[in-house]
Amino acid sequence: MGYSLPAAIGAQICNPSKTIYCFVGDGGFQMNIQELQTLINYKLPIKIIIQNHFGYGIIKQFQDAYFDGRYYATGEGYSQPDFKKVANAYNILYRKITNDAELDSLKFDEGAVIVDLQLPPNALITPKTEMNRFIHDQFPYPADNSISLLPYNYPANPNQVGATNDSTV
Repeated sequence: MGYSLPAAIGAQICNPSKTIYCFVGDGGFQMNIQELQTLINYKLPIKIIIQNHFGYGIIKQFQDAYFDGRYYATGEGYSQPDFKKVANAYNILYRKITNDAELDSLKFDEGAVIVDLQLPPNALITPKTEMNRFIHDQFPYPADNSISLLPYNYPANPNQVGATNDSTV
């Protein structure tokens, strides 16, 4: 999500003694890359983990589900900067992770760091919101039928909101 880095900055400012981890996709990171200046200006030791699958992953999933995998602007037409050069431009430590062994040995130093976690281009993003489903009923779907235990009487899908006389919706 594009607001991950600004949210992490706010969390760090409000909790200066805590370690803050920012998980963001490669596309979402680019939406607020300018916030790295704020991070450096305030000397915030945020650990930024870029889940890099070389395209707007959540949009790719929508394109798979609803547009027969036509990856315009998520594969074709998508590019990204060299995140190592971006980190160097802001004097932020950079680490690139390309396999499980590197991930297992990852240690976070003091201070800010950008971890470029390289994922397969079509790695699934979870949880993932889907059209016409409530927020509590998203992929991956609960296997234990726990949704039925919620204290509300939800209609079958959001399009039916207002079509019921049930005042608890």
